[in-house]
Amino acid sequence: MKVKVIISLLMVIVLLPSAAFASFNEYGYNAEANIFNGTLENWDNFLFDNPVTPYDQNAKDVQFLVRKWSIDFDNAMFNGQTWVEGAWQQAHMYTYLSGEQLGWTHNTMFKMVYSSKPITGALEIPITDQVSLWLIQYKEWLINPLGNEIQISDSLNIKAIPPSLGSGAY
Repeated sequence: MKVKVIISLLMVIVLLPSAAFASFNEYGYNAEANIFNGTLENWDNFLFDNPVTPYDQNAKDVQFLVRKWSIDFDNAMFNGQTWVEGAWQQAHMYTYLSGEQLGWTHNTMFKMVYSSKPITGALEIPITDQVSLWLIQYKEWLINPLGNEIQISDSLNIKAIPPSLGSGAY
């Protein structure tokens, strides 16, 4: 069940319309740099052409999203070009918690890559009947008020860097 929820969330994040903006727009999208930096709510608002929801960068219980992707990913996903081995996207979602968890931050990070061949240890995310992306890294953790990282033990923990990416650096 948890894998289905994660796949559903990843699919929402993957489906971004291609638009041409010179810099960050009011939603947090920058088409030139292939990056989004804003709230998950404004990501959805942008996808569905809804108005921007104002937010405070330090707000509690707001899910923030920083997402980056390669030009090859953008060209294939949104411009109908052929998929290129190693086309990638990555995202980091974080929430400053409140109430009894005040001072804690919940984090989720993932990296996906296109490969025409299966990647050992990665989770396949079908995009079409012929194309799959591979979840090569997934991590979920908390940061406590002292700045210590605490791995969430029942989350997926995937780290499968394919040889085509070398060290896995993006």
